[in-house]
Amino acid sequence: FEHLPEYESQWATISAIAPKIGCTPETLRLGGCPS
Repeated sequence: FEHLPEYESQWATISAIAPKIGCTPETLRLGGCPS
């Protein structure tokens, strides 16, 4: 699976936001955290 720049940027954003809302990046990526 090729990691596209858009994906990398999105993942970086998710990884930065997740801890601030008490969530894990993976859960947030899957839409399982409160917005």
